Amino acid sequence: RFAHALHDQDGARGTYRLRISSETFPSISISPKAALIDLDEALSVKRAGLVGAIFGASVRDPFADTLAELRRLALDPRFAAVALRSRGLPHGMGRGEELRKGIEELRANGKKVIFYVESGGDLDYYVASAADRILAAPQATLQINGFSASALFAAAGLDKLGVKAEFIRVGAYKNAPDIFTREDMSKEQREVEEALLGEVYGRFVHTVAERRSLPEEKVRSLLDRGLLTPREAVEGGLLDGLGYPDQLEEEVGKLVGYRITLQKQEVPQAATHRERWGALPRIVLIRIEGAITSGESASSPLGALDSTGSQTVAEQIRRAADDPGVRAIVVRIDSPGGDGTASDLIWRELYRARKQKGKPVVASMGDVAASGGYYVAVGADAIFAEPSTITGSIGVFVPRFDASELYRKLGLHFVTVKKGESADLFSTERSFTEAERKMMQGWVDSFYSQFVDRVAENRGLSPDAVDAVARGRVWTGSQALARKLVDRLGGLEDAVSEAKRRAGIPRAAEVELIDQGRPAPFEVADLAGAAPAAAMLTGLPQKELVRILRAVSALGESGTLRAALPYSLEVH
Repeated sequence: RFAHALHDQDGARGTYRLRISSETFPSISISPKAALIDLDEALSVKRAGLVGAIFGASVRDPFADTLAELRRLALDPRFAAVALRSRGLPHGMGRGEELRKGIEELRANGKKVIFYVESGGDLDYYVASAADRILAAPQATLQINGFSASALFAAAGLDKLGVKAEFIRVGAYKNAPDIFTREDMSKEQREVEEALLGEVYGRFVHTVAERRSLPEEKVRSLLDRGLLTPREAVEGGLLDGLGYPDQLEEEVGKLVGYRITLQKQEVPQAATHRERWGALPRIVLIRIEGAITSGESASSPLGALDSTGSQTVAEQIRRAADDPGVRAIVVRIDSPGGDGTASDLIWRELYRARKQKGKPVVASMGDVAASGGYYVAVGADAIFAEPSTITGSIGVFVPRFDASELYRKLGLHFVTVKKGESADLFSTERSFTEAERKMMQGWVDSFYSQFVDRVAENRGLSPDAVDAVARGRVWTGSQALARKLVDRLGGLEDAVSEAKRRAGIPRAAEVELIDQGRPAPFEVADLAGAAPAAAMLTGLPQKELVRILRAVSALGESGTLRAALPYSLEVH
């Protein structure tokens, strides 16, 4: 049995009726009010100072804490409504679907929900469409115009410089190297991107049409118009009205049918108090976010090139596997992959936790869990993905550049002394020999075969069946489910519930979810303007500059096997 008092967000005390009960909800009676959550603030990652970064400060996931706050509000009898405010959500469609479910849960528990859009695009509107009412600022920029995916190709530019890309890969669909080896999109890449966009677009149109009681054809025609003015969006049935932030409280009152106080909520870290006394069963949550690398996890100064290190994650998994108090492990993956060897080391620790230590392991995919990210996922007992998660990309490549012509143009002359015919195998001063190319292809083929075997064993498929959906091909979560690459559609909460079930923990029982977090990104004054400054010097938009840096970072070091998704695959 338990008892705990609740206070207003600002700490003010109220008069509450409190009863001691074994039930898992508070028995409190006060006049209802409405909660306001600024999603831009709630979803922003808290950055550490330079000292914090040096001493390994870690941060919680603001997205998970935001979802936890929505679940708390859904069950809190003090709140009759929730208002959400957004100026542009900072994630992809996979997590957008999770956030949308959080809004649906609010409504399922009798809460009225109003979504206020200051500006935003298709993702913001897709999430907002789960609310009872959608309002926008009178002069909001609404880029509700469909989806596109663009790919960058730099082979012609490299050729002008005198640099030749020599990549060894498996699978026509493994197009990560194409940015450096091609001048245009391959038919295989076009096939994949058409399929991905087609499904995401179709789901968007169907969902919006259903929620807004509009014909699908009308939704498509509105998207085809490009930028809609807020007034046009209202006239088209996409919005319920226009207003300013100071009018939100009045609009919420209209929605619930009586005057109500709108109270801003600062999204806290997940509650640490327990609903019951005594030890709780523990589940460890381990995060694999950003590029997968060897060594320690790291966060870049500007957050653009964050990485998950195999050593850091392997140690977290091993500690959880060896701890008798830990009942299960959940792995949250939001990664395009990276170093193939590092991915294999993480996979091994998950396999050991399951097979040798008997710990249930469940994988939850976010926006992206592809290539090396998918390799890691097949170390789990069960895999959950959102319908729009980007996954698959079962394949591998090895990067190498021949810059001998560039060196010649620059008047640079290297002299190499070696013992062993291929001692300078990954030198940028020459090309592969035919014998070396054949040897490298064998190496890549061997890793690919192991990748396929790992998937086949985990998914209960034959290697041939896996190869048919592999070869570097990318799938959405829904497409992956149809091809038996994932087990169920769902988010992190669903994965935790499955981990409880597999660990023999009753569905309604409370557990202690131990989130391992990840290194805190840091931003100091000297580095804060680095990206804008670099963009000005190169003449490239800042977004495109970051994109190029990510594509280059995906290559890793020469001589490493790369199980990585091309960063050029970005859906807008």
